[in-house]
Amino acid sequence: MAKTLTDYLLRASLAEETVLSLPVATSIFGYWAQQIVEKLLNALLSENGKELHRIHNLRRIRRNVEAIGEKLPPLSYPVELLTLYATTYRYKPPPPMPDAERQQIRDAVRILREHVQARIAALRA
Repeated sequence: MAKTLTDYLLRASLAEETVLSLPVATSIFGYWAQQIVEKLLNALLSENGKELHRIHNLRRIRRNVEAIGEKLPPLSYPVELLTLYATTYRYKPPPPMPDAERQQIRDAVRILREHVQARIAALRA
């Protein structure tokens, strides 16, 4: 059982990340990628003592993270685009996603996870 909300968000995002290695439909891949990024960003906000808002807009969540002085690393994919999978593409089919784009998203998630875990470790030290 997670000790804190931050720990829960990190564990949940890691468990959800397994979906990104499966041969799933674009809508499923994009939705879970969005959820993972949302949880990672919210974990960073949570660890900084900030209240989380029930929004799925990754651009807005990223701005909230940056507003508290956290700098995110350059990513291999503009993860803000994944917001569409938690909103628009939940109710209409998304465009096809090439394998190369899926790999860019996987790489971006990995980079973001490593950064968030390192920042949380530093904040706890």
